[in-house]
Amino acid sequence: MKNVSLLEQMLVGLRGVISSVGKVSTRIYIMIFICLIVYIPISVGGTIYFLHTLYDWLSTLSAEWSWTQHLPEWASKIGSNVSKFIICVVSLVFLSIIGGCIILIVISPLLGKVAEKMWKNKGGNGFKSGAKANVINLRRTIVITLRTAITQAALTIFAFGLSFVPVVGFVAPFISLAINSYFYGISFSDYALELAGRDYKTSLLFCKSNKGIMVGLGLPFAIVLLIPFLGQYVGLFLAPIAVSASTDIVWDKVHEE
Repeated sequence: MKNVSLLEQMLVGLRGVISSVGKVSTRIYIMIFICLIVYIPISVGGTIYFLHTLYDWLSTLSAEWSWTQHLPEWASKIGSNVSKFIICVVSLVFLSIIGGCIILIVISPLLGKVAEKMWKNKGGNGFKSGAKANVINLRRTIVITLRTAITQAALTIFAFGLSFVPVVGFVAPFISLAINSYFYGISFSDYALELAGRDYKTSLLFCKSNKGIMVGLGLPFAIVLLIPFLGQYVGLFLAPIAVSASTDIVWDKVHEE
């Protein structure tokens, strides 16, 4: 998409997601619902354990906080509370990113099926099937999801740090949202790029040249994940729609080249 602004590209991705509502088969949603039944107790248990551990750690840390002990009492309380707030926010950011990663990995076989069906409907062929192909596809999904998650976490923490800078702090939340949306867009698009015969490196090059589209594809998913407690469960049902949209867009882009 030459000479097109990032905003226009983002709108292409968003319109793609909206137009893909209703294209995913009911069978996929039934299978996702089954995954959800298994996933909920695991995720709830993991979240409770994480928050309980974080609470205990912060309680211990506040009692041993060395750098605030030599300050006046009022300053010590402020410093301790600010430090705990920063740690909580960073921890919740990691928890959100990890939750998004787990979702994409758990339902990756289903997302792959969505992309294959859309690709086939457009006249594509040549994709492999069978247990070996499924293992290879899952391995690729895990690698790209974990790699993007590490970069995503680092950049998100950087954006959080910017929130303490005067003036810049007002746009920091939007920068963080754009970063997360971009990397989710990459994960959604990789299924179609794999069907197009792109390896990991060339897939990333494609995504970098279409940054705005990636942000638009991942934005609804990133926003949904911000919903407390329920976000990751709703995200399970939104991900196939985003993959369907990305397959449409990738097909058109690949055949434009």
